Amino acid sequence: YGNVVPRSLVTRFECRLDGTLVAAADLYPAIAANPYLAFWLRAERAGTLAFEWTGDHGFQHRETRPFNVA
Repeated sequence: YGNVVPRSLVTRFECRLDGTLVAAADLYPAIAANPYLAFWLRAERAGTLAFEWTGDHGFQHRETRPFNVA
């Protein structure tokens, strides 16, 4: 009935502020097809947020954004 499609899941999320880990989550298959992650961050100074997703088959994606404190 066709080819088996290999599993391709995001298994970990990390957020760092200037290199310091501020939030992390281990994700498992039963969580959701498209999980929504939310977290609070209290910071005293501006910096750079780095978001990293890792998963099956060596998947890795990283985004960075400036973070300002008002």
